[in-house]
Amino acid sequence: MDASKQIVYPCCHCSNETPHSLILQHEAKHLYEQILEDRYHEPFEYFIYGCGTCNGLTVLGGFSHELHGDPTTYKRLFPTGPTLLPPGHMLPGSGSPVPSKIIHVYEEAWPLRQKAPSAFVNQIRRALEFVCQDQNANGNTLAQQLQDLAASNVLPATVADLAKQLRHAGNQGSHADEQEIDIWDAELVDHLFRMVIEYVYLIPAKVKRLEDRLSYKKAT
Repeated sequence: MDASKQIVYPCCHCSNETPHSLILQHEAKHLYEQILEDRYHEPFEYFIYGCGTCNGLTVLGGFSHELHGDPTTYKRLFPTGPTLLPPGHMLPGSGSPVPSKIIHVYEEAWPLRQKAPSAFVNQIRRALEFVCQDQNANGNTLAQQLQDLAASNVLPATVADLAKQLRHAGNQGSHADEQEIDIWDAELVDHLFRMVIEYVYLIPAKVKRLEDRLSYKKAT
């Protein structure tokens, strides 16, 4: 499959949306699925692009039958960027275990991580509010809602503590009289928020996927 020689794409290294030039295109055959002793391999396409601003590399691609049309719609393989979800084969059924509203807020906020760290952590606080709403947390404030999620074991104590730190960072990024948030603070906030998403949504989905696979093997 031929990809465009040049695309306009958001760079995860410099956070600019710039022209990217195709540097290398490569095809391999990777394991797509295994059911009992049957192993299914499919062509997998890699497209390496270079950013026109910082020369940072971005790798796009996927299995050939999943790639259609515009290369900017292909999955970003490196850097991971704003992708919250693991590969599809690790999730049960179709659809996303993470609510679309949370994914949308995170993907919109992610480019701000380097450009405007305070704005980024503020939006992560907003995404955390959506997590609490989705989990039907009780409380009039985000702090109370996080306490409720911890009390109901939706979040264990350690994850609840890091969620509180996300709330504090979001508050700090919202007020002019607070200490400035920098890109390193934003990087930590990003990592910790991903841990919250992993625990609340992705671990249960991965457990369900493993249960489904083991049940299928036992039945055949």
